[in-house]
Amino acid sequence: MTTRAVVAVSDPIESVPAPDAIATGFFGKLFGRRQKPTFRGVYLHNAGGPSEVGPLLHNVVRIRHAGDVAAAARELVFANPSGWSSLHFFADEAAARGWDGTKLTVDQQQAYFDRDEPSPGPVSYQGDPQRDLGFKAPPIDATSDKMGAVFVYLLSSPELVVFLVGEDGVSLTEITRVPWSAAPDWDAAEEAVSRAFGDDGTDDDDAADDDD
Repeated sequence: MTTRAVVAVSDPIESVPAPDAIATGFFGKLFGRRQKPTFRGVYLHNAGGPSEVGPLLHNVVRIRHAGDVAAAARELVFANPSGWSSLHFFADEAAARGWDGTKLTVDQQQAYFDRDEPSPGPVSYQGDPQRDLGFKAPPIDATSDKMGAVFVYLLSSPELVVFLVGEDGVSLTEITRVPWSAAPDWDAAEEAVSRAFGDDGTDDDDAADDDD
């Protein structure tokens, strides 16, 4: 599944405002304005829903960096402003733990694919003149365009917060929070996504078709 996403780090990293948190300051309290998350992020092309991307990020945070979210954020966001083509390399815990930091270009990844060989690292857009935005464009944040992303995966110290990007390509709706626990419940996260899309998990439409 290819569902474009943004991988981001919360600013401050210690917390992400709850959806119902009132903004600080006089006008925030006076008008009941909601706090908005603040973050810096990078583009991820070969992404998907929480059950696909969540385990990859979990392995980077928990397996590779022993729970150090700041170290994972430096590696995923600040050290790779050009964004990622794929992070699927991190699906394997041993690979995530032993990665030497070498990133593949899209062309290098294709060469491994053509030879039917496993990739030795994640795939970055770094150095790709067609896609490497680098510092030529502002980083992705809460108020910027999300480059066609469907989800924003926001790393914070206690948890991974998943947002759905609005039809305007900018606005965000919080979907779920998944703590950096030993066994995250990705099925529950997917159910939260389904509810956000208006899917209640029933087969009413199929049943109606059967009646015709």
